[in-house]
Amino acid sequence: RMGTYSTNDPNIAPDATTYNIAMKALSRSHLPDAGDRANALLDRMMYPTNDETPVRPDFFSFISIILTWGRSKSDVDHKLKQVRRALRLFHRHYVDQRTSPRNRISPYNTALSVCQHNMSSEVDEEISTLTKDVLQMIRSHQSVAEPDAITFKSLFMIIDSTTTWTDDEIRTELEYCCQCGYVTNDILTIVSRRAPDVYAQCVTAYLEQRNQTQLPWNWIRNCR
Repeated sequence: RMGTYSTNDPNIAPDATTYNIAMKALSRSHLPDAGDRANALLDRMMYPTNDETPVRPDFFSFISIILTWGRSKSDVDHKLKQVRRALRLFHRHYVDQRTSPRNRISPYNTALSVCQHNMSSEVDEEISTLTKDVLQMIRSHQSVAEPDAITFKSLFMIIDSTTTWTDDEIRTELEYCCQCGYVTNDILTIVSRRAPDVYAQCVTAYLEQRNQTQLPWNWIRNCR
């Protein structure tokens, strides 16, 4: 109604905050069609009908869309496809360098959280594939969306609960985590359980580089 009325009175035109409140409500509604309604709102923001003015979605718009699908009652395969659709749209058009690094990484972290909370043996491959897609998006936009402690915590919890990650892939992600400075004892414990050889090689390399005989009790930095 606001969109319709705003054609006569632009002062009441809905803005990003208006749409975000509606999408946040949908994310908590548990309605069977909440995801489809959220998609429709996002489409209306970007491609309005009649004489309405387009509204640029922000990072919170995409967080709400991803959460809505993550909490939906749709089958896991469909909700993961919708999460990927929203994230790719954000990745392609809406990474805004004017927002803080924490805000820019939040949609990616939300997608990883959806993966983490929808894990089951029946969708191991689908969860792992989406997780790898998210990581690739982050790497390709790392200059504006840097991974943080939440990113790696979710990633390694997913690795710990799925069976499709090879030792080489785990090594790549552990080295990436080390490079970004977010290695924790919990992450090392997961790696030691899932890929003992990778754990031994990476820890040995760490100690040799620093001429130390044991790891710090809490091997972590840069967390905020």
